[in-house]
Amino acid sequence: MKGIRLAIVGFAVVIAFASYLHLENRTFNQLKDDQIYPMIDEPKNHPVPLTASAMKMKDPDIQLTRFYTSQNHDSLYFGIWYRGDEPVKEIDKNWKREKGAVQFLVKVVDSNGTTYNGTTVGNEDGAFSTFQYVQLNDYTHHEGGKDLEVYFYPIIQKEKLSEPYEHPVAQATVKLESK
Repeated sequence: MKGIRLAIVGFAVVIAFASYLHLENRTFNQLKDDQIYPMIDEPKNHPVPLTASAMKMKDPDIQLTRFYTSQNHDSLYFGIWYRGDEPVKEIDKNWKREKGAVQFLVKVVDSNGTTYNGTTVGNEDGAFSTFQYVQLNDYTHHEGGKDLEVYFYPIIQKEKLSEPYEHPVAQATVKLESK
């Protein structure tokens, strides 16, 4: 009888822990599973998807959500997620952080050679991973563009100033959907 009680209590603890993890990670999971848009503020109009699906970068282990542009094609939105300090774990610097997450300058180069700069603008913590929103307000989407080159530069905090690290810690070629 004692064994049965112990098994029931153990099962209840496992269920309670699983429920806690599910509730703790709800927004994080919705963002990474493309159930909600990777935007800090809820959009008034549905953004236009530029990519067919999320993608995974190999080194470092960073995953990218689908890319979106606003209805008038003047902003670019996407998100990244990773475990711990994965993107910068090999480099020891005084990184600029927001709510514990390393901040990045994100450089995007389109197929026409135009460069756009943005930053990570907020984050959602999961139990074991971090999701960061990326927003480029000066982006202009050109129909017929085939791909985007994306570079991530962590930002170094130097007293009251901050500057991007001299080398990107991650980069990817993102294939755009053709309409």
